[in-house]
This record gives sequence, structure tokens and C-alpha cells, in this order.
Amino acid sequence: MSCRGIGLEILALVGGLLAVLAAASPAPAHGFGDRYDLPVPLSLWVAGAAIAVVLSFVVIGDCVRGAATAGHYPRVDVLRWRAGRFLVDRRVWRAGPRAPLP
Repeated sequence: MSCRGIGLEILALVGGLLAVLAAASPAPAHGFGDRYDLPVPLSLWVAGAAIAVVLSFVVIGDCVRGAATAGHYPRVDVLRWRAGRFLVDRRVWRAGPRAPLP
């Protein structure tokens, strides 16, 4: 497909999205309509939200220490069990669901 074809597809997608959004009617949603006053000053509310975001990153950073490297996660060799070898056997998949168990 040419670049022009991709551009036309994107243009059609955006146009369709705009048509759907233009035809939508207002929906009664929570928080829209009547005025709502916070029980605390806005600056305190914003500061609390910012502290919560910062603390969440600190906790995640503390739990995920070090660089992610392959080989440091627990591994299980499923092929050491008979059921695991049975599931990866090609003959089982070729025979279908009615094949007798070995």
C-alpha cells in the first residue's frame, strides 16, 4: 500500500470520528452540571494529589531496584514432567481432540 493510501485511511478514520463526536448529545455525567465545592482548599487538594503521585513512584522505585535483566526471574522446566512433554508433542496436536491419551 502506498503512503497516499495510508494517509487517506487516516483521514477517513479522523473524519468518521469527528462525525460521531459531532452527532453525540450531552450526557448527564458525574461532576458536570451543578457547582461542587471541595471540602478543603483547592491548593491543599492539589498538593495532596501531587504527594500521592510522588509517593507511588517512590514505592515502585524501591520495589523495582536494579536493571531488568533476563535470567533473574524464577524458571520452571515444564518439560521435565510427563504432562508438559505431552502438551508439546506434535502428534497430540496433529491427531486432534479425539486422540487417546498415551
